[in-house]
Amino acid sequence: RVREQGRAAVRRLGALLELHPSTVGAATLLWMRYYAQRPAADDDHAYMAVAALLLAAKIDNTKRSLDEALHIATTTPGLCENGAPLLLPAQQPPPPPPQSPTQEEKKEDKGDVNEARRKVRVAEYQLLEHIGFDMHVQQPHATLIALAKAADVRKDLAESAWKVLLDLLSDTDALLRYTSVVVAAAVLRCAAWWHSQRTGGGPSMRQEVWDEWDIDKGKVDALCQEITEIEQARSLAQQRAATQAAQAAKAASQAAAATTTTPAAKNEESGKQAQGKTKVSL
Repeated sequence: RVREQGRAAVRRLGALLELHPSTVGAATLLWMRYYAQRPAADDDHAYMAVAALLLAAKIDNTKRSLDEALHIATTTPGLCENGAPLLLPAQQPPPPPPQSPTQEEKKEDKGDVNEARRKVRVAEYQLLEHIGFDMHVQQPHATLIALAKAADVRKDLAESAWKVLLDLLSDTDALLRYTSVVVAAAVLRCAAWWHSQRTGGGPSMRQEVWDEWDIDKGKVDALCQEITEIEQARSLAQQRAATQAAQAAKAASQAAAATTTTPAAKNEESGKQAQGKTKVSL
């Protein structure tokens, strides 16, 4: 569960840092590679998320400031599932800035910032150490674009495949188990197959593309099956949530109707009560 929240935090923080999705994808891969080698690691996952993003940005020559990342991570609510910022405890809201901070308060704030910087730098070194200082990170997004161009894939199918890739990256560890070429081919095939299901026909990747890129069809089929199962589970969850929301809205409407009496109903009830009193007096 913590790993899933960490991947989601990397994705949200990367978007706020305005990093390209391929850079965010590389950061997510660095995150997963680190915790794949250290499944029982008790490091501070939040600082590791910041370190992974900054390292991926350096690799892609889209460097971001450490202070900028720390500012966003400590002041932006919603980076965690509970709505809290990334680098604060779950129940602690961001502290309001003092109106006129004293010298000691300024010194304390500066100490906190320096400590946060130190933790990110330590996390970055740990990340590099445990991936063997291997700076080569698969770029599934770049591979997808190149393969789509080689296969003359239509723009709408390529965009659909891109969305599938983003979901795959955030929901699974498939990119640790398959090469970026297999992942790109699988998401393109799934996008083309879903398109054919809707329209009754669709394009397929030419055999020469499979041969030129040396794509393992068996692995592509296995990953396509996994993607299909994930999409089916997500669709069922969405349908269940929609049904529950509709039932809740209906129940609320019925409860409101039961407690609300219209003027006509009030007049009718008053007339019945007056008629009953008249009969009694007679």
